[in-house]
Amino acid sequence: MTFELEAGFPAQVTLRSVIDGSVTNQNVKRYRDFDAQEFDVSDIDAANRQVYVQTRQSGIRIGIGAETHVSQQNKLVAGLVEATEIS
Repeated sequence: MTFELEAGFPAQVTLRSVIDGSVTNQNVKRYRDFDAQEFDVSDIDAANRQVYVQTRQSGIRIGIGAETHVSQQNKLVAGLVEATEIS
């Protein structure tokens, strides 16, 4: 996702990018009485912004990562992105 924010004055902007490991499958009404948790979170690496999950039925491991860059006037701004583990 890319978006631009222009302001003619100094402004503070907070952007939160989250990998949500608690997502459930509730799309089909007739299956809502069943266990909707499709995977378990097996590891969180907050420093590298990665989450590892394993599917409950087949045991397939999946790694999910996020990377966020901040630029100002087409120049990359370093030191503004902070990784935090939220439980």
